[in-house]
Amino acid sequence: RLVGAEMCICDSDYLWRYNGFFATGWHGLLLSLAVIMFSFGGLELIGITAAEARDPQKSIPKAVNQVVYRFMLFCIGSRVVLLA
Repeated sequence: RLVGAEMCICDSDYLWRYNGFFATGWHGLLLSLAVIMFSFGGLELIGITAAEARDPQKSIPKAVNQVVYRFMLFCIGSRVVLLA
């Protein structure tokens, strides 16, 4: 017996009820394509960078970790500017 399995109601009938996969039409899917393509483009850029780096075992993890700090800096910095 799986703990918590009784909370999950998994029924394939939900895939076809309420207009199926695209309940509001194709508009939502088309709008999300920009985000999807941007995400995969970032992964490809990391692969290209790793191929061209002198020491990819050292430089790529360092760069990936710096992305988190830069993202936090830009998020917090933009909020400070907006709230100032």
